[in-house]
Amino acid sequence: MTVNKSHNHLIDNITRAISGTCEESAVIMKVIDYVNSTARESIEPGVEIVDSLSQIFRDTIAHALELNCDLTVIVKGLIIGTFRSSDDIKLEAHKTIEHMTRLVVEIIYELRGNTGAAIRGMLEGVAEGALEERLNLETALNEAARDAVGIAVKLSKEYGSAVRQAASCEIMDIKIQVPEEAADH
Repeated sequence: MTVNKSHNHLIDNITRAISGTCEESAVIMKVIDYVNSTARESIEPGVEIVDSLSQIFRDTIAHALELNCDLTVIVKGLIIGTFRSSDDIKLEAHKTIEHMTRLVVEIIYELRGNTGAAIRGMLEGVAEGALEERLNLETALNEAARDAVGIAVKLSKEYGSAVRQAASCEIMDIKIQVPEEAADH
């Protein structure tokens, strides 16, 4: 099966970003190998990159959870790799951040992953992507955090509170404070 060039570029960037976010370990290498092999085989030709991104995020996070891998590293790598993959993604950076935030929040909820680690990795990835794309770092982080809480609250009030707590942190000297009201809706 042949995967189009943009999908290969996406997969290559994600694997490089995951390996670049931490010291390589046997577990990280297994996740990278998984992304390299399974993602390339499972994407159908002609599938939109957004749809394949959803599949790659879900499959990678699921595999990382099976291996008890640090989700901070994996999610950060997924976000950074996505930013680096396509000019289309860069042109629509805010929509891309919103889409990736939705993916992470929904997948972690569904698979019962470590919320704190996943949200931290998501925000660290958004921060690096925002810097690379010359976006306003504070705005990008606060929007991603608010989006994450809003999405989580729709899934469950308790999950919304957990995501709010995880997202209320400091990334690259930016203190993110998600209002309590965001988790109450």
